[in-house]
Amino acid sequence: MWQERRLRFTYQRGGGCDSVERLADPLGLVAKGSAWYLVAAVGGEIRSYRVSRVVEAELTDDPCIRPDDFDLAGYWEQSTVNFKGATSPVHRDREGAPGCLPATAFRRKVRSDRASGGSGCRRMDTSNIALRCGEMAIEWALSFGSKIEVLEPATLREKVIGAAESVLVFYAER
Repeated sequence: MWQERRLRFTYQRGGGCDSVERLADPLGLVAKGSAWYLVAAVGGEIRSYRVSRVVEAELTDDPCIRPDDFDLAGYWEQSTVNFKGATSPVHRDREGAPGCLPATAFRRKVRSDRASGGSGCRRMDTSNIALRCGEMAIEWALSFGSKIEVLEPATLREKVIGAAESVLVFYAER
């Protein structure tokens, strides 16, 4: 950042399954607890990358393009709000799937629940879930199989469906 040059790096995505290469305009570093995050512009979007997942990095000779109106503190605050909303699923127990509520309580992810109005299902508000990344929210939801249904956020619901489909394809090919 001090040299105002672009950064090329290899980044290990959450879950450890794959890595991607990025060419980024570094905009700032943020410490959250003991973790550091690189905030950078990539392809016109501002994103956060956990520094401990950067596998390799090199400065390029290209100058860094920094938006004139960029506010690191403001970005980080909004990013935190967006992240919590994207990784906190609201779901319901499916009818005929007894024992889901005790399982969710045992896993210490659900701290409150309420009835959903006569459907025979329980709607569970998991907005206080402590999941560190989207991949964890997907894995958590899939761990219940067909015992729960993710209702929102819609982006998480779609990712859970996609992950479930990929599991089916994997086993069908075996």
